[in-house]
Amino acid sequence: MDRQIYSFGASIVVASLLTAVIYAIKAVIPGLDEAIEDSIGHAWSYMGVIGLVVFFGLGLAPVRFAKDGRSLAVQIAGAALVSAGVLFLLSAWLAVRGN
Repeated sequence: MDRQIYSFGASIVVASLLTAVIYAIKAVIPGLDEAIEDSIGHAWSYMGVIGLVVFFGLGLAPVRFAKDGRSLAVQIAGAALVSAGVLFLLSAWLAVRGN
């Protein structure tokens, strides 16, 4: 059970940071949403698929980024704060830019 806890903890860190970065790339590159929507059918479906593949892929793999439960909790909280910060700064930048 310990292995899965650490693996899925690491996977939520990577998945949340990855989806924040992908969202930022989509917001910065104009026309990317439309191109993805034309090729896939919906602009957000691939985000969910990528997030789930990374989450379950790393979660089921024997990955361990933390040595104990406390450092795992700090990593998860840090990833959540960094992801929220990326999304907040990107939203502020887009609002100032007029999009």
